[in-house]
Amino acid sequence: MDEYIEEEIKEISERLEKLENMSKDNSVMLKYLYRAYRLSYAISIIKWVVIIGFTLGAFYFLQPYLESVMKLYGSVNSLTGGVENNGGIDILKALKNI
Repeated sequence: MDEYIEEEIKEISERLEKLENMSKDNSVMLKYLYRAYRLSYAISIIKWVVIIGFTLGAFYFLQPYLESVMKLYGSVNSLTGGVENNGGIDILKALKNI
């Protein structure tokens, strides 16, 4: 009977070692996943900052050109009386005057 108990204790001890090793492996994998998640989150934030910064920067540098195009459109629109009421004025003549 002592041999049976010793075998059971040995088997339980082996199972416990396996569980301990699996627990350590899981801990290492969870640390890796958490590190990957943090890196992914940081890269995502950096990506959006670059996208928003590039958009605002592009608008800042293109703003003078956009304003001149809007002035041109407004002057052509006022000279021709709008799109729906042309009034017979040639658009090319209006552009030459500007």
